[in-house]
Amino acid sequence: MKRATNMDKSIPVELGTMDGFEETAETIDYANASDATLVQRALQHDMRAYETLVRRHYQNAYRTALLLTHNADIALDISQEAFVRVHRNLKRFNPDKPFGAWLYQIVKNLCLNFLQRHRKRWRVFTDVFTEKAPSLPDAGDSPLNKLLKDEKRQQVWKALQKLSAAEREIIILKDFNDFTYEEIADALQIPMGTVMSRLFYARKKLARLLGGHHETD
Repeated sequence: MKRATNMDKSIPVELGTMDGFEETAETIDYANASDATLVQRALQHDMRAYETLVRRHYQNAYRTALLLTHNADIALDISQEAFVRVHRNLKRFNPDKPFGAWLYQIVKNLCLNFLQRHRKRWRVFTDVFTEKAPSLPDAGDSPLNKLLKDEKRQQVWKALQKLSAAEREIIILKDFNDFTYEEIADALQIPMGTVMSRLFYARKKLARLLGGHHETD
């Protein structure tokens, strides 16, 4: 697998050389097509549809892997491998469910496997944060990412270490990856009400750890 060396330029796989893909004569508005539509087109061997899916979701996949492994090179490898597995398992995707939630499970499982191999066992989130926070790709204007861009980044990072695995996971999904409540519910396989309450208490705890310097919507 070709390793990506620059996040702004990298695409996880050499799409034009992947088995089963080809150029198609019929075109659609790829940029505005739903994920389910793009998956359906990819299943019909539409290379551009799959490439659009990759570009749309790669930042989230990389960001998740980076936050779970705290290793930029490993995060690149895992995000690449995740999309290879997406390609191999497109037929298993349920179009009635969010694609992002399905991808998150793939990335998380790959990270878990990596951490197990490196004797992290099942403590996925406990030991992957250190005092120095890595640089994260831009995820928009969420409150946490605004903090991560300025001098308080280290303060936020240290506070994240003190959250439980479940609290940290839901913060990652909502405030880093900008998942909707429905997408989080699908990704974690928990009821919507549980998502909302868990996020509320996780944000409240994080705000307390930050000494009142962090406010969430």
